[in-house]
Amino acid sequence: MMLVLLMWGGAGRLKAQVFSNTKNNPTVLSGNQRIVPDTTKKAASKTNDKITIWYSLIHDSTKRALDSSIRYLHRNPLIGVFDVDLGNTGSSVNSLRFQANMAPAMNLGWTSYTPYLYHWDSLAFYNTTRPYTDIYYRLGTKQEQMIELMHTQNVKPNWNIAAQYRKIGSPGFYKYQRTNHDNLAFTTNYSSVDQHYHLKAGIIYNKWQQDENGGIEDEQYLSSIKYNDKQLVPVNIDGKSSTRSSVANYFRSVSFHLDHQYELGKTDSIYNADSTGLIARFKPVFGIRHNLYLDFNYHRFKDLTPVAEDYSRLGNYSFADYDSLQIKYAQRVIGNTFTLNGNIYWRDQVLQVEGGYGLEIETPSNGPYRQTYSNSFLVGTLEKPMRHERDWLLKALLKSYFTGNAKGNFLIDAKARKRVGRDLGEIEIGFAQSLQSAPYNYLQYGSNYFHFTQTFSKVSQTHIYGAIRLPKWKLNVGGHYYLLGNYIYRDTNWVSQQYKKVFPLLRIDVNKILNWRHWYLDNQMVFQVVDETAPIHVPLFASRHRFAYEHRLFKQKLGLASGVEMRWNSPYLADEYSPVWNSFVSQYTRHVWNYPQWSVFFNFKVKRFRASVALDEVQQLGTANHINYAGYGAQNFAFRFGFHWAMVN
Repeated sequence: MMLVLLMWGGAGRLKAQVFSNTKNNPTVLSGNQRIVPDTTKKAASKTNDKITIWYSLIHDSTKRALDSSIRYLHRNPLIGVFDVDLGNTGSSVNSLRFQANMAPAMNLGWTSYTPYLYHWDSLAFYNTTRPYTDIYYRLGTKQEQMIELMHTQNVKPNWNIAAQYRKIGSPGFYKYQRTNHDNLAFTTNYSSVDQHYHLKAGIIYNKWQQDENGGIEDEQYLSSIKYNDKQLVPVNIDGKSSTRSSVANYFRSVSFHLDHQYELGKTDSIYNADSTGLIARFKPVFGIRHNLYLDFNYHRFKDLTPVAEDYSRLGNYSFADYDSLQIKYAQRVIGNTFTLNGNIYWRDQVLQVEGGYGLEIETPSNGPYRQTYSNSFLVGTLEKPMRHERDWLLKALLKSYFTGNAKGNFLIDAKARKRVGRDLGEIEIGFAQSLQSAPYNYLQYGSNYFHFTQTFSKVSQTHIYGAIRLPKWKLNVGGHYYLLGNYIYRDTNWVSQQYKKVFPLLRIDVNKILNWRHWYLDNQMVFQVVDETAPIHVPLFASRHRFAYEHRLFKQKLGLASGVEMRWNSPYLADEYSPVWNSFVSQYTRHVWNYPQWSVFFNFKVKRFRASVALDEVQQLGTANHINYAGYGAQNFAFRFGFHWAMVN
């Protein structure tokens, strides 16, 4: 019945749909989204069954088209191509591909659940000629469900509002592995009629919950036909009921962001594309910008029935009957940034310069530890946009803290991009360097039974990279060289360590599509070289290959993409997962090796409706479950169905 109502309510043709799998986009270069040309008000008013819609990001005003493709619709839209979870949708994630986080600001230190959260830097700010709604629903074996709703509309031509909500829930194939997440975001963007004032604001709420089973007791169970039902496999952590574990991790965050600016400049009048009227074009010369942000982050680990043996790596502890162990960590941040910006025009070029001062008042707390810090920083950006096809795009960023707990932290990031030839492609080169303090959960970490305090030197990271994108040959190649010093990690004994040596890591990404008529072979590959004695462990080679038939049938009415997909990586020292730290810890003894993982998919599109039917972990019909991490097996053979339904009101 619900599907019938959706079909009736979505009547009307559609020219664009919400993006579906941005994390699975194989493009190497950034900023490759196509620009959407503006249409005149006259044309829009005559076409009552079409829509002009585009979006931009907070740090990139490029107009981006919504992705209505079905090529990767069968993939998990939340995690990346090379991300690996604990064997249940929504569970903690680690990546086969190394990518440094170079942000200089202080943070709590948990990263295993960041792919499942809404983030300010990746929120979309829309502009649309008609109210637009997108519904995404995904259903899988073992009651796995995911739903995401997005609605956006322009209150006025120069004022847009948007809201989105996502719910993820999955009991899992194994015992006590339940995940339950909620994400909510509201955004608005406004520009004055004279284009002098611009505002972007948003509210974000994230809630992430994961039950912990500690992994299975013995991986040999995965090869036994007695345990085809993985709910029968013994696990290391007992449950407080038949469905819920006695151990769980929980994260919640609430944030508010306001970014607005006022600019002075010149206003020119030019004719529109069909010369039917004049359009006011504002050329900013000088402006002032204010950014206000409030963040509250809270993480909790709870064990309702702690056993001394489970925490022996931390010391000798005895737990009273009916007592629980809890670790609570919170961080509150209030920040203000004031900057001045201006445009310098010379001939047909423009140089956009911005610089200013910021202040963050942050309060981390964990058990008896509670401190308030005042962190001051300077920030500056420089950008030279492309004015014509063969021009260079230049961007540079500097952020440096000079007071507070983050004193001495900085980030320098510079990049340049240029088109090669008329239709050949584009190249990009870049350099980034950062100095960072240790995350809070490495410095202070305590529960109602124990508390640890450690000190670490600052972490230094250098990143040099280059990439080339050749759409004519359907080829993207990128090279990344990292130089890492004082790297901080936890070893298998749960002890926080700092690797005093400076060590390099080389990563090469290759994405190549081969096609003949309607047959396509997509190849996404990553090569990585790093010393195994270093604390970062990644496979030498990892790849994802997709062989599919793509066509538009029945007079272009039906879009089809159907085929098989294979994932594989070379053996490597896969990190172990620790529920206590809700993170992955280094180990140096076991190389994890697996057979390739196979999926079969059928994706199709009819007008504004896109859907996917997929069979995942097909190889498990003839082999044991894939080992993601020590003690954590992949899911069984699974069926998944998902769809996107876009509606124009």
